[in-house]
Amino acid sequence: MKLEQMRGIVAFVLNQKTGALMAARAFDTYESKEEGQEIVKFIEILQDGRIVCLAVKVRNFSNSLQEIEKDFNNILY
Repeated sequence: MKLEQMRGIVAFVLNQKTGALMAARAFDTYESKEEGQEIVKFIEILQDGRIVCLAVKVRNFSNSLQEIEKDFNNILY
């Protein structure tokens, strides 16, 4: 899928040594609340040390912000 077609939260995974793009995946949090949990699963399977960048590309992001915040807190704390 091209970046222009992605919406929701887009995760980019970079190699910590080279900065090379390792993966890019969109999580459509507007369409499905379960996508917040999918972001957590995606991050949990990454090799330690990888750089993860998250970008938001959606109009009504606030609809799912609280749900996603809870999911992230589970892996961060």
